[in-house]
Amino acid sequence: MTNTELSAGRSAKRIAVPDEARLRSPLKRPDYQDTFAIGAPGADAESAEQWARRVFEAAPAPVRMITRLGWLSFGAKLGPAGSPGHVAGWTIGQAEKDWIRLEVVWAVGLRAHLVLRPRTSSFALSTFVEYDRRAARFVWPGVMPVHWVIVRYLLGHAAKTFAGERA
Repeated sequence: MTNTELSAGRSAKRIAVPDEARLRSPLKRPDYQDTFAIGAPGADAESAEQWARRVFEAAPAPVRMITRLGWLSFGAKLGPAGSPGHVAGWTIGQAEKDWIRLEVVWAVGLRAHLVLRPRTSSFALSTFVEYDRRAARFVWPGVMPVHWVIVRYLLGHAAKTFAGERA
């Protein structure tokens, strides 16, 4: 990610999945993967967990509610929202200052990992999905367009609130 590719205050862009993000997800052969990134000068001033909470738990209440209901409708096995071991119900699989991996298993046969990485001038969210059951191959393609819209919105909202706090 370069500064010319990701301008602060712009919408999140889909970028190639970095090898660094792939290394953070222990899924052996993900059936789907993507990365969205957005400019946010000074993003590395906050830890990856702080960013994950900003992205998912500091979104407007209606967005949080719709997102959680969407996850639950497909059988996401979520933990308690806002608890120390979870972010928006997703289990914290591993966390370091500069990256965090969130994990969830879905009753429809999906296993998903989210890897969030803040950098000096941007932050990125990578999604990795592995199908555990045949049904999942039919569910995820229908969910993908909604996933893309929600991820772009959540990243954009987080970047704007971060910029507003730093202004």
